[in-house]
Amino acid sequence: MGVKIILYTERLHLRNFRLDDLEHLFEYRNNKECGKYQEWKDTSKEYLKKLIETNFDRDLNNDEMQFAIALKRTDKLIGDLYISKKEKTISLGFTISPYFQRKGYIFELLTSLIPFLFQKYDDYEICCLVHPENIASKSLILLKKNI
Repeated sequence: MGVKIILYTERLHLRNFRLDDLEHLFEYRNNKECGKYQEWKDTSKEYLKKLIETNFDRDLNNDEMQFAIALKRTDKLIGDLYISKKEKTISLGFTISPYFQRKGYIFELLTSLIPFLFQKYDDYEICCLVHPENIASKSLILLKKNI
């Protein structure tokens, strides 16, 4: 089974998860700083393995999906992106490993992803799920709102 690449950017690709992503996913999902603004209920390896397995074959035709954000050069997992489609609304949520934060990766991803989604779903609205106290993500979304 080959990994599907959903989208390429200059430094990243958005792809389906693989089982070898588990250690990186577990590491950042259990980092206190990374989880500060997240509402994860379970970050155990067992749960994250099921999350990966559930999303092996998901694509943008599914109503709910989680994708890996990986460096294009090394294919290393650096974060994940949640996409939900419901009633003509696409909701996006994202997490980046603390080691890769503040390097412009989410800005780069959203710069490519939002127009891509609007092209595919031109009658949908797009919103981002951001914790009210997450100033960095709120600032990023305000920068991207006029795409």
